[in-house]
Amino acid sequence: MMRALYTVTVLELFLGGGGRLLEFGPVTLRMVLFVLCICASMVLLVFHKNKDGGAVLFSLGVSVVYMLVHGLGFFNGAVKGADWADLLSDTQPSLYWMLAPFFAIMLGSVSVVRSTATMLCMSGVVLAIIYLISVVGLWSGILEFDRFYQTLDSTGEFFFRGENFFFYKGFLYLAISSVFLMFMKGRLSSVALLLVIVALTLTLTRGFVISTAAAIIFMLFGLRRWKSLALAFLLTFISGFFVWFYLPGTSAGFSEQREISNNVRLNDLSFMLENASVSTLIIGEGFGSYINERLNIENSFLWIGWKLGVAGLMFWLFPLITAFIYYHRIDKNDLNYNLGSAFFYSILLVYIQTGSNPFLNNPIGLSFVLISLFSLRTLANFSDSREMTGKPITYFDKTGVAIL
Repeated sequence: MMRALYTVTVLELFLGGGGRLLEFGPVTLRMVLFVLCICASMVLLVFHKNKDGGAVLFSLGVSVVYMLVHGLGFFNGAVKGADWADLLSDTQPSLYWMLAPFFAIMLGSVSVVRSTATMLCMSGVVLAIIYLISVVGLWSGILEFDRFYQTLDSTGEFFFRGENFFFYKGFLYLAISSVFLMFMKGRLSSVALLLVIVALTLTLTRGFVISTAAAIIFMLFGLRRWKSLALAFLLTFISGFFVWFYLPGTSAGFSEQREISNNVRLNDLSFMLENASVSTLIIGEGFGSYINERLNIENSFLWIGWKLGVAGLMFWLFPLITAFIYYHRIDKNDLNYNLGSAFFYSILLVYIQTGSNPFLNNPIGLSFVLISLFSLRTLANFSDSREMTGKPITYFDKTGVAIL
């Protein structure tokens, strides 16, 4: 029962974007699953005998610190007279921290970590195929743009790049899955990787190209995969050319949209520099505070720093630092090392990406960071490639990367 709940929750996170695709009035499937996972956490904490005590204590500690840091932000905003709707709006996206105990318990075995990686790869391929079919349909005229636009735009999950391309909030998992697919064996995995990279390029999202390229290049450099590194630079150059120069010219109005987006980001930064005070740096302005007349901005780090101060930034950087420690506890000769590499460098991808799109401080990216954090902890605690049953792990072994 718990494993089924975990599987459904993870697949909904990987495929469901911002969580508004399946909704029943004001309630979404993601909200229902969140409540069920909270209830499951309580049951598991009391009755589950095989849970990792260290992981559970760690997850509970993280949850407590989350409540303290963000509770201060809520209190700070309330004292300054922030609107209650704005206070709740700022608080809600980060509530996924409360699922840390659930993920800590469910990801206590390598088999679950491995199946999670497989689900991630499958989700990325599914997203890529659906997007490529949609783009071909729009290009060819098979899909009527006006009707297609009205249907997708009504969900609040999609943003169109002219009439031929669009962005979906869940496309973050195109980027993440590309890192994992590099370690999958076989020709099909190479085809899947190519599909994902092409789809990722056709989203025309500069942040995706930068974050994915950076994560993969850092990873290949760390693994000393020099031939693959050279190919990664080549693919980055090709993708960059299409995203920055060629494809925007084929999409009417997209260059103007991009220029407006650039100006908004610069204006946000200028506003913060002009209005920041010593108290802003220390404790932030609190939840519900506005940045250049906007409650939310694209850069998560600026958002966190403005609303929570240094304490908030330290808290949100903590998962990356902890993941780095867990990753380096995995023996480089261990068959789990490549799987650990995929998880760690994908976390790095999310942190780079959140500099241009707010993925980290909402369930889309935060859920993956939590899953990866506890996956890395489990991998670090296993000294070889065998579970308690003695069955070897074969999918992510040290056979090189699929890109070769």
